[in-house]
Amino acid sequence: ANCRPPLPSPPPPSPPPNVYICRRDSSGEGEDVTVCEGNDWLWLVLWLVAVHLVGLFYARRRRLDLLAHLHHLSQAATSSAAIVSDAEACKQLLSNIFPPQVLRQIEEQEQRLLQYDGEGGEGGGEGGGGGG
Repeated sequence: ANCRPPLPSPPPPSPPPNVYICRRDSSGEGEDVTVCEGNDWLWLVLWLVAVHLVGLFYARRRRLDLLAHLHHLSQAATSSAAIVSDAEACKQLLSNIFPPQVLRQIEEQEQRLLQYDGEGGEGGGEGGGGGG
């Protein structure tokens, strides 16, 4: 008959180099201790530090961008207030120069132009819609 000896069992696979290996060590003295070999903990710490630094730089950049945005909003509010003030001064100057009926005509013309622009008409405003 066919009598072959059994094949030897393959050896257990060995871990690749630099693999973090942890095992419980019960030497009989006190508590069981976890013993770890390899240097992957160093790479883990380095990666955590690197990711933390990237997060810090991102947060700093975001904070600076938000402060710049706040500064621009403040400037826009100041500019808007100055524009409103200048518009009121211009109306006051026009009321001192022109008679009331001319001022009414100017305001009616302004309202027509604003209404025309609001309806999506081209041109509008002074200087008109081109064409030449």
